[in-house]
Parts: sequence; structure tokens; C-alpha cells
Amino acid sequence: MKTLKDQIRDGEIGSLYLLFGEEWYLVQMNLQRLRRAVMAPEDEMMNLDESADIHDPEGLSVSIDTFPFMAERRMVLLSETGAFAPKKKEEEEEKDDRTTQELIRILSNIPETTTVVFAEKQVDKRSKLYKTLNSKGCALEYKKLEQKDLLTWMRSLCKKLSMKMADRELAYLISLVGSDMARLESELQKLSAFAGERREVTKAQIDALVTPSVEVKVFAMTDAISEGKRGKAYEVYKGLRQQGEAVQYIRYMINRHFRLMYRASLLEGADVQTVMQELDLKNSYPASSYMRQAKRFGKERLKAILLKLMQLDEDVKLSRMDEETAIELILLSYI
Repeated sequence: MKTLKDQIRDGEIGSLYLLFGEEWYLVQMNLQRLRRAVMAPEDEMMNLDESADIHDPEGLSVSIDTFPFMAERRMVLLSETGAFAPKKKEEEEEKDDRTTQELIRILSNIPETTTVVFAEKQVDKRSKLYKTLNSKGCALEYKKLEQKDLLTWMRSLCKKLSMKMADRELAYLISLVGSDMARLESELQKLSAFAGERREVTKAQIDALVTPSVEVKVFAMTDAISEGKRGKAYEVYKGLRQQGEAVQYIRYMINRHFRLMYRASLLEGADVQTVMQELDLKNSYPASSYMRQAKRFGKERLKAILLKLMQLDEDVKLSRMDEETAIELILLSYI
């Protein structure tokens, strides 16, 4: 099957698309490409329908069947409908099954002058609707980029911004904010605004302008704990709270961090690529950090820590302890 880029280049726009995946930035970027290929911006007022509802089959059918106004095609855009998401409860399944049947009927009869596009974050590839759409149209998944592809994209963006950044600084920026492309684009634009006459961004400028992600700060907390600097770990935690991070989310990230660290300890001797694959990580920096910290803590200590964290989880869930006290125990005495 041709890529969307090839379809647009060859003028072979189809009638039915599903754009989805964990990298929402790429979903939105390719959605915009498709919109521009279907119609010019000045034609959108009359030929773009973003208000159609999958729970209104009659209205959806009318929108799809409407002939374009002074243009070759029109587009019906359905964004984050949840129609493809995994189902939970039986009664929801029954209700959604009726919606699915109506959608299948409607999507099986799209006129050549209409392009229907779904943009979804959650998609169950086992669902009847997905299989139907994939057979009748084009389903395009956009995953998180691997680090090498992310660096290629960042180099291209730096060029557009007339800014110079060495690969070392680009990788460092990824290590601070993660691989979310929307966040990276925002940070690169910020750095570009302060790049100065030489247009070259240094590590010092990154440190001055970029706020590290919660995950990076959790690394700093656990580093401090492993070095016996519990006061420093507590300071990092207080900084996160002052940033507005919810205590529940911070505790979740700490628990997740120690789980991944323990899994890394079970891969002792493995290379970075293997650790990335086993821990489902998209770039090498966190993989290397988990390996380093796992070695510093040791497998047995990490196992004991996980057991204690499980006990704290139970205490919080049973209201024997509040979230704040649980984190203070983790950082100051329990581990």
C-alpha cells in the first residue's frame, strides 16, 4: 500500500482514512497534509464538516452524501470519537455494537466526491470496525519515533528555524523533555528565539531555558536516594509539587521508575538496545540511566524496595495513609 505522502503526490486521495497512534503530533501533522490535499483553505467553510457525530447516523449519512460546493471533493473529519477504542463493560459493548453496525453500513457507501477521515488516539485492531475500515479504506498508524528518526526530524526543524544544534545537544534535549514531538518542537522554537546572532544553541542555554520532564526529575530523586542524599531527593519532590504536579502522579512515576529499574537489573550484562526493547523505551538515554541506577541499587535491594512500595500502595488504597505521607516515607526513610 502506498504511503499517504505517495498518495498525495500521485493525486490518489481515497474516500476513507483512519489516522491513529501514540504519537499524536504525527497524526495531526498528516491530517493537515490530507486536508490540504483534499481542498484549499478557502474551500473549507463549505466543504469541511468537523461537527459530524457517529451517534447520529442520519446526520452523518447526510454529511457524507452532500455534494461538494464548487470543488472536486469535500471532507468529513471525525476526531477522537472513541469508536475504535477497546470496550470495557458488556452494556457498553452492546451499545457500541449498534453504533459499529451503523458506521459499517454508512462507511461502505461513501461517494467518490467525499473523503471521510477518522483521527483517533486509541484503536483496537481486533475490532470489527477497524478490520472493516482497513479493508475498505486506509488505516495509518503513527508510533513514537526511534531516537535516530527523532534526531533526523529535529535537525530538519532546526534548519527551518535557522538554528544550529549539535547532535549531542539534541540528544540532551530529548533526555530532558522526552520524545514527545509537540513538546520538542515547542522547546526548539523557544531556544530559537533566544539563540542570538550566532544561531548556535549550547547546553548552557538548554539548561537555562528548558524545564526537565517529571521523569527526568524522578531520575534525579532516585539518584539522590542511591547516593544517600535524601534531603536532596526531598527538595526535588517539593520542586515538582511547586510546579503543580499532582502527588498521585509523582508517586505513580516513582513506582514505575523502580519497576523499570528492577527489570533493568534482571538484564544485567545486556546492551542498551536490548534494554530499550525489553523496557519498551524509545531512546537510549533512559535505558542507559536505568542500567546505571539498577547497578548502583543492586537487584536484591530493588526487589525489597518494590515489596515496600506495594505495601504503601495498599496502605493508601485502604486509607491507612495519605499520598503525601507515602511519598515522604519513600524519600526520607522507607527505602
